[in-house]
Amino acid sequence: MSTPQEHQRFIDRAWYGPPRSEWRRRFRWVAYIAWYWTHLFSLLVASSLRQDADATLKKAGIAGIVSGSIFHFLLAVTFVAGSRLNHLLWYGSLSLFRISSPSLRPQTHLYMIFMILGSTHP
Repeated sequence: MSTPQEHQRFIDRAWYGPPRSEWRRRFRWVAYIAWYWTHLFSLLVASSLRQDADATLKKAGIAGIVSGSIFHFLLAVTFVAGSRLNHLLWYGSLSLFRISSPSLRPQTHLYMIFMILGSTHP
């Protein structure tokens, strides 16, 4: 059984996020994710906004870019904050991404891995 001090430290960490010494490591993960999204966005734009693309493909590509932007923002916030209370951001943004761009559903497994890493990392 944990002591009241350990319990309070757990609550403080869950509410306020990690100590400042961990922020540098978390920013590194955000940089990796931003790099990944830069390449993903370039592929989405190239495939969905071509001259010969039909309207449905263009709409799906634009929806993927918008939902991906929202997901990336929430992902960065959760990684930097490190708060266990931000889990709903992960699940909500992942659901939004899957609903708005069904053609990219196989790739959401990669985002699920990021979600698990971000939400369970000490």
